Amino acid sequence: MQNDKFENNLNQTAVAEGISKETLENLDLGVIETPFVNKEGAPTFRRELAEQVIQVLTTNTLENTFYVGKDELKEDTVRVLEKMKNKDPEFLAKALVFARNEGYLQKVPTMGLAVLSTSDARGGKEFFKKAFNKIIQTPDNLSEFVRVVKKENIRKGLGGVALNSVKEWLKNISGYQAVKYSATSTNNREKFTLRDILKLARPKPENKEMEERFGWIVNGWKEVGEQESPTNPQIWALEKIKRSENNEEIIDLIERAKLPWEAVIPAVKKMNPEIWESLMRQMPYMALLRNINNFSKNGLLEKDENVEYIVSKLTSQRELEKAKVLPFRLYTAWKAYQSKNKDNSVDSRIVNALETALENSFVNIPEIKGSLAIGSDVSGSMSMQVSDKGDTSCREICGVFTGALLKKSKDKTHVLPFETVVKKENFLASDSILTNTEKIARMGGGGTAVGAPIEHLLKKKIKVDNFIGITDNEDWAYGRDYFSRYSFLEAWREYKKTINPKAKAFLITLAPYRDAVAPQNEKDVHFIYGWNESVLKYISQNSEDKNSQVEKIKNIKL
Repeated sequence: MQNDKFENNLNQTAVAEGISKETLENLDLGVIETPFVNKEGAPTFRRELAEQVIQVLTTNTLENTFYVGKDELKEDTVRVLEKMKNKDPEFLAKALVFARNEGYLQKVPTMGLAVLSTSDARGGKEFFKKAFNKIIQTPDNLSEFVRVVKKENIRKGLGGVALNSVKEWLKNISGYQAVKYSATSTNNREKFTLRDILKLARPKPENKEMEERFGWIVNGWKEVGEQESPTNPQIWALEKIKRSENNEEIIDLIERAKLPWEAVIPAVKKMNPEIWESLMRQMPYMALLRNINNFSKNGLLEKDENVEYIVSKLTSQRELEKAKVLPFRLYTAWKAYQSKNKDNSVDSRIVNALETALENSFVNIPEIKGSLAIGSDVSGSMSMQVSDKGDTSCREICGVFTGALLKKSKDKTHVLPFETVVKKENFLASDSILTNTEKIARMGGGGTAVGAPIEHLLKKKIKVDNFIGITDNEDWAYGRDYFSRYSFLEAWREYKKTINPKAKAFLITLAPYRDAVAPQNEKDVHFIYGWNESVLKYISQNSEDKNSQVEKIKNIKL
């Protein structure tokens, strides 16, 4: 059967995917019965609302994607969350907490919290209050929440339960948070500073310490005494630094008050390597990761003891787990360090430490039992950026996952990168995750046939226990006169029928599109959303049992 929308998309698709129009015009969409079509006009399915909620919360972008502009994507995200806020506000609250604390994501869960605040369903406001502090963990999160409430068309301003929650949160702001986040100046009119939020919310200070802290955030201090403030020592230390030109005094104040680098750098009259070194030795993991190039520019990597410290911190399993660093952040840091130091020699010790950290970011994931096939989508649409910031593509994240899965598979594993057809490449479990990531990242272009790796297994009569597809789920490049004859669903059903009736499919969805390649009740097909290590933990657990991400979220205690 052919589809009018699909035919209208032929010319655009030919250009975007590099496929000849003649080939596309001969496309046969098969015999799938569904009322939905995907972004390419091919048949698709919709998962239940709970799964759609998980997907929009954990695929972490509200920016332009390959198929959908940011305005349409934002509207679609809000539409899904709006449906759930009244149908089951408790599930929405738990899903927000899951996305924030297990997906390590912030922006979309914060928007979801604003949606939940408008729920009129029974218990909706209470679930919002229970979820608030679990999602709003930093002043930056609070700033984003206030921005959404004030600027997005989700609720009528900052009032009611939203205002009360903001007021209570501000009363618990620490001195460390005050100096770290008040230092953030911005010319972005959309962003709300701590000063802006305090003036909007007007929380009543409950003691002298709080009164002094709020006063400093809003008005600053005109004078600073010689004696350390007993109630706000970090604010006092920062104010002393602003007025000092003595290197030893500045370093002493930084170390004694444990001041964050975000506050010190704009406060110091003139930064130098000694001050940078002092800051480096008390930076948390993510800050250290972000500042490697600054250390290089300021000469810190010329001293062996500094390099040894950075290497030790980056490769510490305890520090890695404490920081909850997404593996793709480590990949991005590894890429950035080498690209920004092309003109200078790259320190191999730092490169090796970042590679080790990436390997270690998956070390606690249980092994995946049973034989395995990994379908890694390297089609043209996988070139889109995976998040709002940075230049890491979905294809690169696909590569990171492929490398990690290969490491964690206990039995024989087949790696099958695909676009319209499976690409030939040799992947070894003995290679590093980065080596295999680079192999995937170098591939690319062409249409998407999610069924291509299943067809490969069918043709070769390869029996596997588990198939894991890493894709954006935009399945369309199959049919008559095409490399792949079948859609994923048709190929999967044939595989279950003729090769292994007990096989399970896990489809890791990296994009926020709500299209799916199988219906809700399709046996042994699991959809998993997001790209952190909890996704691989889920696969490891569910290759043996049947609990879904939905069930896991339902069991969360607020």
